Amino acid sequence: MVGLYPIRAQGVNPSAQPLEAHEITSLLHNGPKIHESLLDSYQIWLKFLGIQLLSAQTGLLSRAKSGFDVRTRNFRQNSHNLLRVSRIMQWLSEFEMEYHSESFLLFLLAERKAYGWTISSSGRASAFADSMMRYYMWCFRDADRRARIRSVLERILEHDLSSSKDDCWTQEDYKLHISNLK
Repeated sequence: MVGLYPIRAQGVNPSAQPLEAHEITSLLHNGPKIHESLLDSYQIWLKFLGIQLLSAQTGLLSRAKSGFDVRTRNFRQNSHNLLRVSRIMQWLSEFEMEYHSESFLLFLLAERKAYGWTISSSGRASAFADSMMRYYMWCFRDADRRARIRSVLERILEHDLSSSKDDCWTQEDYKLHISNLK
C-alpha cells in the first residue's frame, strides 16, 4: 500500500519514508506517462473495492460489473481499510488529482447502505461516518471541495437521523453532482 500510494505525511508504518515535495514536483513534470501510471495505481485500489472508474476526466465511478458485493463485505468487515481511504485521498491530493477524491467519497456516500455505513436512529455514527467527519473531509486542500463534501454529508446526516423512509444522496444525485463539476 505504502509503495503504490506514497504521501508526504508519515503513515502508520514507521519504516516507510514520507515522500518529499521535490519528488512530487519531479514526477509531475514527467508528463502524461506519469499521469497514466497514477491512474493505473488508483484503479488498482478501486478494483480492490469492487468499483470501476468510468471517466478519468471527471472521476465518475460505478460498481464493477462483478465482485462489488464480495469486496463490499471485505471492506466493511475490516476496519483497517478505513485508514487506507485516508492514504488514498492524501495521495490523490499530492498528485493534483483531488477531484478523484471528491468523486470517490461521494460515491461511497451514495453506496453507504450497501456498506452498512448509516447513522443509527440513536445517533450513533458508523465507523465510516465518524471517519468522514473527523478525517476524510480534511484531506481536501481545496476549501470549495471541502465545503461541497461537508454540505452533502450534513444533508445525509440530517436525513439519517430523521428516520425518513425516502432516500437521500442516491447514485443519481452522485452522478448529477459529478457532471456539474466540470
